[in-house]
Amino acid sequence: MKLLTSVLPRGRILTDDGWFTLAVCGFFIGLEVVGRYAAISDFHDGLAGFALMMGIAAIAARHRRAPLAWVTGLANWCQRLGVSLATL
Repeated sequence: MKLLTSVLPRGRILTDDGWFTLAVCGFFIGLEVVGRYAAISDFHDGLAGFALMMGIAAIAARHRRAPLAWVTGLANWCQRLGVSLATL
């Protein structure tokens, strides 16, 4: 039993950032699955687009309150890509 407690991290396994990232991944996977099985219409596409924008707004709001490492890394990568493309 002492070995088990020494191997497992103390406290929570996922931090608040980890749970939020897991929820974001679940949201995007769920949106993709629903999009695969939805009837093809502009109404469903509009609802999916609105849900996608709300998901991105939730990520931006959460990142402003407590910066997420993967969002910062993605922003840095996009900035480097923009500088590379600007030279073309």
